[in-house]
Amino acid sequence: MSIRINLLAPERRRVRRRPSAVGVGVAVLVVLVAALAVWTVSLQGRIAALREDVARVQQLVAGLRPQAEEVERMRARLQALQRREELVQQFFASQIPAVEAITDVGLLIPRDSWITEFAVQGGQSVQLSGATTASNESVAAFLVNLERSAFFQGVDLSVSERQRVGPRDVFRFTVTARLEGRPRASVPAAPAGGDR
Repeated sequence: MSIRINLLAPERRRVRRRPSAVGVGVAVLVVLVAALAVWTVSLQGRIAALREDVARVQQLVAGLRPQAEEVERMRARLQALQRREELVQQFFASQIPAVEAITDVGLLIPRDSWITEFAVQGGQSVQLSGATTASNESVAAFLVNLERSAFFQGVDLSVSERQRVGPRDVFRFTVTARLEGRPRASVPAAPAGGDR
């Protein structure tokens, strides 16, 4: 007969225990706390980065503020200049075209006549004084040419007299008319024996 002696400790069976609800709850809570901690750190990092961005933008704005003020001053100047330009355009639109009228008179007067005075009175009333070496026919042709001009209305001969100037007789004349603010369509000048 033999006796067997087992000197080794008996093998224990490992028993698997089911996790308890408390343990699971604690584990989930730990995971949630860790996730919240990570998320909080991440948000704080983002907030810090955003604060740095805001500080940089504020510095840029502070640096650009003088330029923005200069732009506003220039915009105000531009608006003032535009208002002035509009006023000047309105002023010139309402002006009588005296320069153009003088040029027109130079084209309308007969060759044997000349103007000694061109006076604008009261903004629209014009008085033309001149002389001719021919006859009253030249003065009449000049009156017809003025009446047909784009710049004159109500042409009237106020003075016509014969004078002796040196060895020659001349006819002195004075014509009155109204200047037109806007020229009418041009009408060709009437032909005269001594006209241009």
